[in-house]
Amino acid sequence: MNLKMKVKTCFLFCLLSLFILTSGKVFSATGGPDDFGYTYADSEESGVTYEWIDISTMTPVTLNMGDDDESTAIAIGFPFQFYGTTYEYLYVHANGFVKFDAEVYDYYMGDQCPLPSKDDVNGMIAFFYRDNNPAEAVSGDIKYAVDTTSTPARFILEFDNIAACCSPWGGSGQADGPNPVSVQLVLYSNNEIQVNVKDPGPHQGADTTIGLEAPDAIAGINYRGCLINGSVLPETAIRFSPPTSGTPVIPRNVKKWGRPGDTLTYDFTVFNLEPTSVTINISESTSAWSPTLSTNTLSLNSGASSPFTLQVTIPSSAPEGGSDVSTLTFTPSSGTPVVVRAIALVQYAWTEDFWQQLPDVPMSLEMPAAATLGNYVYVIGGTRQDEISPDIFYHETAVHRYDVTTNRWESSKDGTIAELPEGRSGHGACGMNGKIYVMGGYGETGGEVQMAWDLFIYDEVTNTWTTGNPMPSARVEFAAVCDPDNSRVYAIGGIINKTDTSLQNAELTNDMVIYNVTTGAWTPGTPMNYYRYDLVAGLLDGETIIVAGNAYDMPDARKTEAYSITDDAWTILDDLTVVRATAAGGIMNSDVFCVAGGFNLVAAYGREDTFECFNGSYWIPQHSLLKVPRNNMASATLNGQIYAIAGDKVDSSGPQPTLVISNAFERYPHSPIPDGVVEEPVEAVADAPTDAEVEDMPAEVRPDAVSDIPTHEDVVQDVTGDEVEEGKEEEGGCSCSIAI
Repeated sequence: MNLKMKVKTCFLFCLLSLFILTSGKVFSATGGPDDFGYTYADSEESGVTYEWIDISTMTPVTLNMGDDDESTAIAIGFPFQFYGTTYEYLYVHANGFVKFDAEVYDYYMGDQCPLPSKDDVNGMIAFFYRDNNPAEAVSGDIKYAVDTTSTPARFILEFDNIAACCSPWGGSGQADGPNPVSVQLVLYSNNEIQVNVKDPGPHQGADTTIGLEAPDAIAGINYRGCLINGSVLPETAIRFSPPTSGTPVIPRNVKKWGRPGDTLTYDFTVFNLEPTSVTINISESTSAWSPTLSTNTLSLNSGASSPFTLQVTIPSSAPEGGSDVSTLTFTPSSGTPVVVRAIALVQYAWTEDFWQQLPDVPMSLEMPAAATLGNYVYVIGGTRQDEISPDIFYHETAVHRYDVTTNRWESSKDGTIAELPEGRSGHGACGMNGKIYVMGGYGETGGEVQMAWDLFIYDEVTNTWTTGNPMPSARVEFAAVCDPDNSRVYAIGGIINKTDTSLQNAELTNDMVIYNVTTGAWTPGTPMNYYRYDLVAGLLDGETIIVAGNAYDMPDARKTEAYSITDDAWTILDDLTVVRATAAGGIMNSDVFCVAGGFNLVAAYGREDTFECFNGSYWIPQHSLLKVPRNNMASATLNGQIYAIAGDKVDSSGPQPTLVISNAFERYPHSPIPDGVVEEPVEAVADAPTDAEVEDMPAEVRPDAVSDIPTHEDVVQDVTGDEVEEGKEEEGGCSCSIAI
């Protein structure tokens, strides 16, 4: 059995997941092409027919598979071409995918949407990817058969009544039952692929990926994006079709980053799918940084492919946050030209380029809120774990504040600051003009967790709390932004209840409500383009609010957008490089929006330590990493510095990794502490296991080796994918358990 670790930090979301199952998304019956040219159509379209193929007469082979098992090499029965490469064997994984390499994945790899994803597994057909367990007592059989009598010939893989392992809705020990599914994968000798879904289970696709991904994750396509409840109906067929002509080049858009003087190398593969040989001329335009092409001409026979390389050296004079775009045009002697882009980005290099660990918050908290006034960073409320009974959690009324001039904490527990009138977590807060505005969040009434719509206002001069007009709806896990120039407070996104404060009527939202400090009135603003909660937001130049982070539909979890206060309109921006939920973030140096950490299923233990900043056009990963990777943080910005506050982390010091609530307090960029002593940079990633510790862990809980986790030395990195239209990664958000 794949060991799971309960994520107490997500207990509120897990409760909400019972009610928040749809986001009003309109599904498409067709999709693509991806960068290689694959498209899909389902059985709502003419020409695609659902058929549950009877393989009993084809001498089927039964695969006796357990939880997270993988088969040995299985002969397909005919040459099968996948993303331009021909294969004769494949490997079946119990978690609902097949792949074409021999690497063994003996544990659930976490969310794999959207495709392509640079994280394992790469190069796969995800026909119903999720955390399955064929060893469940209720599970049926996994079988395959080869049919060479039909035209085209077929390889048929059948998952019949296979149960889920340990998802919120799966496993025999779950209240909702094992959630079994029945699905067939059919590979055809004409290189087409069909998925026949007989029974998608009671949640019809939730927490599931159906799609294709090229080796090395340089192209990919998802059926209906990242699936949620109701995405896949019974007796549905999905047909994936490869391109039959053209000269595709993959990847199509590549971003790489470094510092002045670094040379960035971009690798491409050029294919000839035309029936005859072609000569391809390659030209570059638009770059100001004089890139070097490996060749200007390629000659390819029909069905052949060739590598191509571009190199760009970042000039020593390039400004931090700068960028340059090389536009490459591949013009074949017959066919349509293909245009690709290589984007070079310059990392920011602030004077002290590392995260600084400051004195811990006086209390370990998850989902607190934070705000700044004067020289203080305030930490307000949050969820606190009982020290004696760890299964008991409290919504805190405590308020703490850090004085940047003395490097010391003060607390309502010592009588210095007035306590919040009611305990809250997952609430919003921001400060301006001597006051802090705290709104919404989770609270408790009569022993029951409830959503709140209250507005509490703290006056720094009188050290008192007063009550303002309540929000139009109860709201949790949203972003709050103060606009001092216009005396407005913006509450953006989250989870709301339009009728009462119960969790049962909760729903995701993309809306925004605006509080007028002068009149006390709440008014609606233009909704965001995406439904999202656990997001990060910041006010840029007093004119634009930028939001980034988690969204219910996983492709949207990397989406960022900007709100113009003047125009009351949203604009979609570049994607984050990784999926993030409950991250820290804010405006650096008054003009750069940055985010750090957060929840991401494919990160080590699900906690990100990476840090990236937006230069106005692109997100650029930075050299420095959080010292304590965590999520469910609060964040604040003061004097051009970002503070990452509390949250939860994974403690790997014991025999098994343990999730703990943290009181960590970090600042970026680093600056001298008041006594003038400057802390030396710490290069190691705090709380990450060493290679030796990894080797001592059981295989079923072993994370990726530390050597595979980005370090401070990983200055030059890359991400592949469409700049805006192709999505992620974190995250179908938070789940009740994470695979480790």
